Amino acid sequence: MIPLIALLALAGCATPRESCLSTAQRELATIDKLIAETQANLARGYALQREYYTTSRVTMCAGSRRNSLAWNYCTVPETRVREEPVAIDRATEERKLRELKQTRKQAEAEAQQKIAYCEAKFPLK
Repeated sequence: MIPLIALLALAGCATPRESCLSTAQRELATIDKLIAETQANLARGYALQREYYTTSRVTMCAGSRRNSLAWNYCTVPETRVREEPVAIDRATEERKLRELKQTRKQAEAEAQQKIAYCEAKFPLK
């Protein structure tokens, strides 16, 4: 969560050129991530499925006790993630990998066009 907040904070500092280039390459980056994930699944023989669960965490909190401030222990709900191994169908994963690689070729061509547009619209000074 913190890296996402930091990324959003940095995005506010990006120049229009940087924002344009980032947007132009976003789909390609997503496809690359999916390709890497599929290759890892095939290499290890199983996939990792994220499972979200809620647990409680004990923390100190300020509370009031008859018009005076007091410290108490409070339980705070917290969402956590664990990865569980799940079986894969190798044929399906291999087909998905082939399709992703084909999709990547098309996305790369589109990204190059978008990058050229960004470079023309926001030239380096």
